[in-house]
Amino acid sequence: MSLNVHQLKQPSKILIGADPEVFLKNPEGQYISAIGRFKGTKNQPVPVRSLGKGYAVQVDNVLLEYNVPAATNGTKWVASHTSMLEHLRKIAGDQGLLISIDAAAHMPDAEIENPLAKVFGCEPDFDAWNLEINRPPHCTNPNLRSAGGHIHVGGLHNTKDMDKVSLVRYMDMLIGSISVLFDPDTQRKELYGRPGAMRFKEYGIEYRTVSNFWLKDQALTSIVYDLAVTAAKSYERINTQKYKEVVIGMFRNNDKFVAKNLLNELGVNPANWGLNVANT
Repeated sequence: MSLNVHQLKQPSKILIGADPEVFLKNPEGQYISAIGRFKGTKNQPVPVRSLGKGYAVQVDNVLLEYNVPAATNGTKWVASHTSMLEHLRKIAGDQGLLISIDAAAHMPDAEIENPLAKVFGCEPDFDAWNLEINRPPHCTNPNLRSAGGHIHVGGLHNTKDMDKVSLVRYMDMLIGSISVLFDPDTQRKELYGRPGAMRFKEYGIEYRTVSNFWLKDQALTSIVYDLAVTAAKSYERINTQKYKEVVIGMFRNNDKFVAKNLLNELGVNPANWGLNVANT
């Protein structure tokens, strides 16, 4: 089947949100903790009133995490992330720091002394492929930290849990394949980013597999939005379960060949968006 996302009529009920994370660096390239330098917590994020309703910032472990309002079209989605990153760069710049969009980083010892820097996984997530709770993250390297690019799909209040599972599996097949092609990082997978990682939400789902890689380029930011909408509209048309071993193997091996073939089978060609996949 062919899924040309740019020709889809996007339903107004589908809402796409996100709470991605980014790192801080000093001008010398050293990673710096956000603890004590920015305000906001998971329970009490700080609203960014200058940008409008739905924008907020919080500190999560040593990273900066932000929220943007849920979007019903790709233009607003890209604009909201662009505005938020510009805001964060300004605030960080006032402290002589830089925003760094990396999926994983090795923090200096001095930057992880705070007890908050040792808190991982505020609540467990669910494995949509194996239908079980994921184990809490554990890494043998105490200095490794990772940044998620979590995507929320809303407008699915009356959707059954198994349908939400199928949606997340399809997001793995689409957005997950794009991440294998365009996210060079493999270290994050030591902590997070298992295939099918999700949380059930009253409004829909939180997709937790991919990193923040899609923030590096506005084209990728737009594509992720389009593919999230595609998944929300089309997951019922495909038997996602039969792709289980293909998808899990693709993630485990970071297999770009499998990712390209899977996207091709689904009628998605990144080259149509002007992205160069020749060297991926």
